[in-house]
Amino acid sequence: MSAIKNRIFTKKEFSWVLYDVANSAFALIVMTAVFALFFEESIKTGFVIGDVENPEQFLKSKSTSYLMYANSIATFLLAISAPILGGIADLQFWKKRLLMFFTLIGVGATLGLYFIGVSDWLLAFILYILGRYSFAGSNIFYDAFLVDVVKDDTRIDWVSSCGYAFGYIGGVAPFLGFVGLRLCFNVDVQLSFLIAALWWGIFSIPIFLNVKQQYYVKLADNESLVKNSFYRLLSALKKIVKDRNLFLFLIAYFCYIDGVDTIFIVATKYGRDLGLSADYLLFLLVVVQLVAFPCAIFYGFLANKFGEKTLIYAAISVFMLSTIGGFFIAYIDNVVYVKRAFFMLGMAIASSQGGVQALSRSYFCRMVPKENATEFFGFYNIFGKFAVFLGPLIVGFIVQLTHQTNLGLLGLIPLFIAGIVCLSLVKEK
Repeated sequence: MSAIKNRIFTKKEFSWVLYDVANSAFALIVMTAVFALFFEESIKTGFVIGDVENPEQFLKSKSTSYLMYANSIATFLLAISAPILGGIADLQFWKKRLLMFFTLIGVGATLGLYFIGVSDWLLAFILYILGRYSFAGSNIFYDAFLVDVVKDDTRIDWVSSCGYAFGYIGGVAPFLGFVGLRLCFNVDVQLSFLIAALWWGIFSIPIFLNVKQQYYVKLADNESLVKNSFYRLLSALKKIVKDRNLFLFLIAYFCYIDGVDTIFIVATKYGRDLGLSADYLLFLLVVVQLVAFPCAIFYGFLANKFGEKTLIYAAISVFMLSTIGGFFIAYIDNVVYVKRAFFMLGMAIASSQGGVQALSRSYFCRMVPKENATEFFGFYNIFGKFAVFLGPLIVGFIVQLTHQTNLGLLGLIPLFIAGIVCLSLVKEK
């Protein structure tokens, strides 16, 4: 009976989980599924090319590389601003204010994608960067609120895993709504951006109403907000460098989450490069989200039995093997076998994508002081998001040189290996 009770959400926990439901619409519709297809069409109709030998292949490689560069720019901007924002957010009242600010900017940028013309590829490029930056920025404060909503440390893995799990359902629901409208009424693809913006905005309301910052640092009278933030930024950096386990974990996280997030970003575009139809890829994305839901919760359950590190190792191994498999798919000639192989890889990734993210977050949450959680999560996001700057940059550069997406995937393998090695050096307390 106590085990069942331990799985019931409090009002604060459920409100926190709902924010993952909210912004997952952006993650699935914009970052993963529709925008890649829309941007490819935008490049085809609006990008001016000269005399090239193979225009179709040239435009495909341009849309892939430019999309990777957009992700790199957004995550680089976040990487250089996250520590300062984290320091400010640890001050009383500021965590929620910044979460609201980044949410509003992200919703606004997503709405902007609905109103632009199909051929406005540069404007789409800019709005995507702004939305991607706001999405990742809001997650700094959302992640840091975990210490404010969960009072029992034994529930952190469970609540964190449920955040990702319900987020997958939160991404699928509006996405299926759009697909249904598309099939029945042949609505424009940009309607999905309007749906994502409204979903993000509406389901963000509970966290703003029901969750308060419990742990914070008070600003002294007449003390400068910026000066205080920089001072604590340097203090946190010194603590991270001195704490061997914390530093090694962040290096490990930098490596393996780079590969994980880059796979999410490039998956749809790679499927198109392999000749898979947009309809098939959208169907596969829905299946992946539905499979990821129970798997993320199952990872949280298994973490209590086998430990977080063991499950993180398992998830990294799944992603590494899936990347190798993805490389070889490009050499399959039969499109039927390509579909089957791509589906199997999708299921493998779905089994572990929520687990590796949720357990990394809860593992780090246990390692940092609660009153400085946002400050440390700022660095957590630096290591995570700057990695996502590096991964797409590597893939984009290789693809632009070779015009073959599968070769770019090989650059992710050393990152997974380095992540496993560094994580093995982190000692359990």
